[in-house]
Amino acid sequence: MAVNIKHILIAAAFLLILGSSCKKTISPDPEIRQRNFSVELDKSYLGSALVDSAIAVWNINGQQKRVVLSNHNDTLSADINQFEAGSGILTIQVFSKLKFGNSYLSQWVFNQQATITQKAGLAIAGPKGFSDLRWKPRVELKDGIGNFAVVALRPDDPYFFVKNIPANLKSIVVGRDYWKTGGGVFHVGGGEWKCNTNCTNNNGDVENVQFFSFLPVQMGTAPWNHVEIAVLYVLDQWGGGPAMMMTHTL
Repeated sequence: MAVNIKHILIAAAFLLILGSSCKKTISPDPEIRQRNFSVELDKSYLGSALVDSAIAVWNINGQQKRVVLSNHNDTLSADINQFEAGSGILTIQVFSKLKFGNSYLSQWVFNQQATITQKAGLAIAGPKGFSDLRWKPRVELKDGIGNFAVVALRPDDPYFFVKNIPANLKSIVVGRDYWKTGGGVFHVGGGEWKCNTNCTNNNGDVENVQFFSFLPVQMGTAPWNHVEIAVLYVLDQWGGGPAMMMTHTL
């Protein structure tokens, strides 16, 4: 039987091209992958399945760039070319499905000075646990009538944010308390921020990164394993009004 050499060569060339194409799809260029901006998540604590969304905010030379991170295979990533090269302040905010107090969603915030170069890329380890000091866990408080707040959970993070405060409030109160349980219940530290007038910014919100800064000094090295957080909207002279409260034991 006669063999058509031309047909054999065409078939071989087709298989070679197909094999080469499949190989590139399975194994992307490692140099390109290394040049990415990435947060490598810890699957055993906060992996991709527990991340709703994430953003990176890059402050450099008086400018701010907000970059949305993709979430895939326990890695949050973005093209490094979206970040201007140089030294600046990097903030990463992860909106998480991980809950505290059995019902409240959490945010995780990374905020440090960093240097970014397009040639090298940048990889950061994600949160490995509640006590991972590189990341700050914060809880989202919501109620059925639209009130919303974000409050830091650990004493080393003073942050709180209360959104859309009604103009007719008598006052707004944010409280944080820390306890040691087991063999008795002991109050380790805490405090209460209260404001009656001129409390909000132009958007009607309150955002504060200073007031609870006293907590690390107040509590020192005393152990604690239970946190209580409350946000109270005072509507009348008797102190009545909506309240959002969360308790969590480590």
